[in-house]
Amino acid sequence: MYHLSICSLWLLVQLALPAYLLSQLVKYLMNVALLEILFQVGGLGIMMISTFFFIISKRKVTLKQRQLIMTDMNQPRLSGIVRLIRTTFTILLGLQVFSGVAFSFYLKLSGYFHQWVDAFYYGFYISISAVTNSGFDVTGYSVSPYANDFLFLLAIMVLIFIGGIGFPVLVDVKEWLSFKFSKRFNSFRFRFSLFTKIALLSSVILFIGGTLVIFFLEKNHLFNHMDILGQGINSMFYSITTRNAGLQIHDLNDFQTTTLMIFALLMFIGCSPSSVGGGIRTTTIMIIGLYLFAF
Repeated sequence: MYHLSICSLWLLVQLALPAYLLSQLVKYLMNVALLEILFQVGGLGIMMISTFFFIISKRKVTLKQRQLIMTDMNQPRLSGIVRLIRTTFTILLGLQVFSGVAFSFYLKLSGYFHQWVDAFYYGFYISISAVTNSGFDVTGYSVSPYANDFLFLLAIMVLIFIGGIGFPVLVDVKEWLSFKFSKRFNSFRFRFSLFTKIALLSSVILFIGGTLVIFFLEKNHLFNHMDILGQGINSMFYSITTRNAGLQIHDLNDFQTTTLMIFALLMFIGCSPSSVGGGIRTTTIMIIGLYLFAF
């Protein structure tokens, strides 16, 4: 029988262990990359992604496909469907890349990570997770390490809001900006669509209302050790993330039962229609509220 010496065994371990660790690292990164692809599919939708590839490959989008897109995107008419897909996809993808790079530099320069590869990994992961409103966590800590970094939390809130406000709203805002800086600005008056007005109004009301309720429920409980600014930022963060993304900076077991019920209500309402999020939709609650008010 052939016997290996202790030195030979040690050399074998030294050679095999790095290869094993490298294979596990590659497997882990591939799994994370697959998750981020699924974030895009779940947030943007299969219909939007497939249509965008039709556009960049210069293939014609048929009438039947436009009808399917109109149904999937909850649009009332066929006109402007392809433009809606192209503009929305470009805005959201560009936003993820821009915020991913910005987050990466911020995390590295702020001292959260010592290696650039780690900063870029987590920067892009948080960016994609926020924009697509997925909220999926691979670290076990969500964004709790940045609980006291109010600037970073505000940036995450902006990304969550943009992802959940609704694709038609993004197109309307983009057209308004183009119109404002064009020569027609002084000649014509730009009008936002009814959908944009209702979606923005309902989102702002829910955001402010949720912030105030969470603030007064937790200011003498979980937030009692914070100053007024910290209490406000934390309340704002939970007001928007519970409706959209699901990111957290505290253990949910530390909240009062009443606050958790408010969280559940906000989760039930969710985002605007034709957005990356879910729920029964903000516009639904707004229409019901207006109906009851006028009854």
